[in-house]
Amino acid sequence: MQKIKLFLTLVLLIFAFTSIGQVTKNILTMDDFSIESNGKTIVVENPIIVQLQQNVLKDVFICKTDFVSYHAEFTYKFEGRRVKLVRRTYAKLSNGKRIYSKKKKDMQELKVSVPGMIKGRSSESILYSKKTMGSIFVSFKYNFNYK
Repeated sequence: MQKIKLFLTLVLLIFAFTSIGQVTKNILTMDDFSIESNGKTIVVENPIIVQLQQNVLKDVFICKTDFVSYHAEFTYKFEGRRVKLVRRTYAKLSNGKRIYSKKKKDMQELKVSVPGMIKGRSSESILYSKKTMGSIFVSFKYNFNYK
């Protein structure tokens, strides 16, 4: 009976440690938001934390105003000895139309001294209505842990 309890405890501990390791890998954190839409400041206080999967596009909702919602798309991939993090933001209008920004790429070469994270700041301004000159400006810091 004690052998069964010891075995079950050992299996539970192994499961707990492997699940903790999986949760902390490939985490993207976005914080320190500065958002302005048509002269109005929008506050996003909480950081946004998502988990990315290799070669899978992840759509992240950032904020919504009266006329437009703002999203970011992230993906990462390993190519040889390099890690690439690709981001693209877009404004989604109330009719469903999307206005995209340019793709931005961050690259790191995999060496022994690489810390296993990519840090940066994203700043984008998207003009979503030429008629009314409606625009949205979003700036945020991001941190991607891939090891």
